[in-house]
Amino acid sequence: MPKVGSKQNWSLSPAALERLLDWLDEGRDSAGENYLKIHTRLVNYFDRKNCLRSDELADETLHRVARRIEEEGSIKTETPAKYCYIVARFVFLESLRAKDKLVPL
Repeated sequence: MPKVGSKQNWSLSPAALERLLDWLDEGRDSAGENYLKIHTRLVNYFDRKNCLRSDELADETLHRVARRIEEEGSIKTETPAKYCYIVARFVFLESLRAKDKLVPL
């Protein structure tokens, strides 16, 4: 499958959202319930890490997962929840680095 384009210009299209929902459902149709569950779990994860923008970080995590699915076609190495947490950890670490850049020395 071809690369989707630059990360900065990528946005979540209806087709990419549909593929994300299918992947999260693992072949079953949950009518978006799995998406809401994982989003809530990610918000709680970022809250436990004392992030101020937990909801935005959860959205960013799911957008990155959707982009990867669009690039690769699917993600087969991990369960959806586990893979989302792996991506969330990187999003969290990046948010810490961004915060460090804003704090004057």
